[in-house]
Amino acid sequence: MIRLGQAARKLNVGSSTIVDFLANKGFDIDSNPNSKVTPDQYELLAREYADSAYDKEEASGLTIGNSSTDNVILTSTPSPSTPEPVVEKEKEILIKDNVASQESATEEATDESKKSESP
Repeated sequence: MIRLGQAARKLNVGSSTIVDFLANKGFDIDSNPNSKVTPDQYELLAREYADSAYDKEEASGLTIGNSSTDNVILTSTPSPSTPEPVVEKEKEILIKDNVASQESATEEATDESKKSESP
């Protein structure tokens, strides 16, 4: 005897599909995955869902992605004909304080207004 869940996995179909199929054939089986399936019932299921089981077997042999385990070491030598680009360093500017005080801002504003008033 085989359990319903095991039969579903082996045949690559859902357990509810198996329960429905066996109910149509006149067998009364619980939808619990731990329910037992008799050898006669399993034989009926195996004949009915042989295609699904075959698809599962075929798919299990497929590999997705690169399965190569060989280590490949690539070495590159710089070609003498292409010179490396020269990168110039930019001049660095150090800013110590970027917050203007309120007094200096008002002094600058009054100085500018005086300059604009005098022609």
